Amino acid sequence: MEGTFLEVIRADGRLDRHAIQSDRVTVGSAEEANIHIDGAAELEPLHLLLSPRDDGCWVSAARDARVTARRNGRLFENGVIPWGGELDVGAVMFRLARAEVHDTRRRKWRKHTRKIILLMLATWLGLQILGQRRAGPPRTNAEPPVLFDDLQFECGGHQHEAAERGREELDAAEARAERYPFAPHDGVESVRGFARAASCFRMAGKREMAKAVDKETMRMRARVDGDYQFHYLRLERALDHRRYREALREARLLQSYVRSYGGEYAEWLIRVDRALERRIGEDDDK
Repeated sequence: MEGTFLEVIRADGRLDRHAIQSDRVTVGSAEEANIHIDGAAELEPLHLLLSPRDDGCWVSAARDARVTARRNGRLFENGVIPWGGELDVGAVMFRLARAEVHDTRRRKWRKHTRKIILLMLATWLGLQILGQRRAGPPRTNAEPPVLFDDLQFECGGHQHEAAERGREELDAAEARAERYPFAPHDGVESVRGFARAASCFRMAGKREMAKAVDKETMRMRARVDGDYQFHYLRLERALDHRRYREALREARLLQSYVRSYGGEYAEWLIRVDRALERRIGEDDDK
């Protein structure tokens, strides 16, 4: 459909715009994808299928993707996304754009520019006079910790016990993976548990079992890493737009991810949690 585009927005703010040039367009990391996205590890070779329509774009996400697609924070499998709507896959945001939408917005802004400027000026002056300007919660320049910098583990102990230890680690990791949707820290620990189990199976000489568990380690790692980046970006956007209840939820989720890491970013999450709770309480008391 003429005049339709897919905008790809990276975590560092880079934006690429690709024309949707047919009724069926594939998007992914593979060279054969109609829209090839380079340097995005969270994407499958063919991750999305686009089919533009007048009322929006039908989008279908790969069901076996390691990093799931999300819309407004919820799991997305398929459906119509209206023009101007967005979809997240890990740290990559996709926006469905249409020329008419942009043109309409541009005309609207031109029409109301003077009113907007006057309103902003009046609001700023009023806040200055009344002394009611309130600073937002504290921000930080600290980088969030890398969850899985090193997954090389030694099984330890005697070789004849390694297979049993591997099964114990595998059972515990699978249980943590099941709890992950309710407790992010369990997801982090499950990845480490799978890696320890694979190490023990290798020590016991069970190569096929080790290979299968390695595959599960990578699958779970991609899922947890993708969700972690997603919640990090959600927190930053919520703070930027002063959506404090949403920011508080994201800050608490991130605290669970980094619970065992410590450091400046983890300490900031605790501070911002307290500041957000106070701010929300003050707003509720008004």
